[in-house]
Amino acid sequence: MTKFELEIRYPQHLNASDAEQLGIMTAEDVLSQFDAVPWRRLQMQQLRMEGSSTSLTITGQQPRQSMRLTMNAYTDSDQLEFRMESDIEIVTSKKDMFGLLNRKIKDYVAFKKLNQDQAREYLKNFVDGQVELLTQKYQQNK
Repeated sequence: MTKFELEIRYPQHLNASDAEQLGIMTAEDVLSQFDAVPWRRLQMQQLRMEGSSTSLTITGQQPRQSMRLTMNAYTDSDQLEFRMESDIEIVTSKKDMFGLLNRKIKDYVAFKKLNQDQAREYLKNFVDGQVELLTQKYQQNK
């Protein structure tokens, strides 16, 4: 069973180094922690404390990959919104010179404007080791 390091940064943590280290957890524990976070309350706190952010960082022990879910408090709707960043590498081709040349570009799997259900789904994919599924979703959204 894969284990994960979990770190939560609350709005009152002004520096990244202030984040709360929750230790080594199983995939189920990580998902339970995500569900237990009072996101709506933290969104209000974040709005009051301009310049602050709320994020959850998960790092797998084998393979050593990580992802960060950051809540965007400044959304256009009343829905919670998240951004996902990771160090999951992906190599894509890009046409250059009027489509005559193909260049390989290294990129990292990331998503913007995720609702809470999507953020949890992508977190579940990550902790379940379904990195290929995240890669496919990234390529479809690009």
